[in-house]
Amino acid sequence: MRIAQIVTRRQRRGAEVFASELSRELGRRGHDVYFVGLNAHGERPLSPDGTTSVDLVERAPRRLDMGLVAAAGRWLRTFQPDVVQVNGGYALKYVAVATRLHRLQTPIVYRNIGLSSDWLRSSSQRVWVRWLLRAIQASASVSTASRDDLVSTYGLDPRIATVIRRGVPMAAQERAESRRGLRRELGLEEDTPVLIHVGSFSPEKNHVGLLRSMSGVWPSHPRVHLVLVGEGPLKRDIASRSAELGNVHLLGVRTDVPRLLAASDLLLLPSTTEGIPGVILEAGVQSLPVVAYDVGGVAEVVRDGSTGRLIPAGDEAAFGQSVATLLGDPVGRRRLGDSVRSLVESEYSLERSVDSFEELYERVASA
Repeated sequence: MRIAQIVTRRQRRGAEVFASELSRELGRRGHDVYFVGLNAHGERPLSPDGTTSVDLVERAPRRLDMGLVAAAGRWLRTFQPDVVQVNGGYALKYVAVATRLHRLQTPIVYRNIGLSSDWLRSSSQRVWVRWLLRAIQASASVSTASRDDLVSTYGLDPRIATVIRRGVPMAAQERAESRRGLRRELGLEEDTPVLIHVGSFSPEKNHVGLLRSMSGVWPSHPRVHLVLVGEGPLKRDIASRSAELGNVHLLGVRTDVPRLLAASDLLLLPSTTEGIPGVILEAGVQSLPVVAYDVGGVAEVVRDGSTGRLIPAGDEAAFGQSVATLLGDPVGRRRLGDSVRSLVESEYSLERSVDSFEELYERVASA
């Protein structure tokens, strides 16, 4: 089968990383896969083995760019995929418009990665997205909450709306060596507690709220250090705030996130909106428990008291208190870590996810 996986750009962020992993596995199964960035990504772009990676344009347009629409249409007409998967709303916009204007009959699967209603700003936007969604043959949402929200927000036909959970590779890192390595990198003693957050420096990831919550952790755990992994528009502001606090390390984009997770004591996820973020699954593979806000589909993985701690959204004091309590309870952390590893292994394996996408592609392409 000829499959196109289209992303905003070939960057190391959640939706794109999964699309890359999916592309690689589909290639291993004998499919002819193209991994397509609408806009070029300069530094270390994702390029999954066994696939062909391309970018359509160099720069990222701010609004609907008809040059990029034309480039997408030309590429689809040339490649003629049996199915194209658009990963996220930006990719949906350009592929839907391109197929309409170029009168292409390309079957489209839309991978819905979050809660649509959280990004809805006006009635005109609702009309626009409904028009875009009429171009797709199926949607694959990352969680039940995301699927139901997409259907209710935009009136998508529930018969074409399915849930395919993100899968992750199940390779666990060696924890003791990972812990020693990270602390050597940071210049810390080997027994120093380390908390980690992985995500773009963007408003919905709520770094400012995280730093406020940490004010409830440091009084009882003054030796704890916080590691922030990622890039984004708010990084300079967070770096300035972090410098005033101390004990905070900004590591930028990393290719060794599994090792960093294995080296940490807790993953913190104070996001204000999410589908099911891949990082909580990656943490589960490393038996790392999570403290997270109860938003989107997070509760499908972070089950309070069983696989992590789930906090009412926005309750910064409760978030900080839960972190402090778990830091003082290594036995409890191990129990939560073992439980989340078992959950991810049974329900979120990459092989299981790829199987589901293959079945969906075959159904859409033969319709």
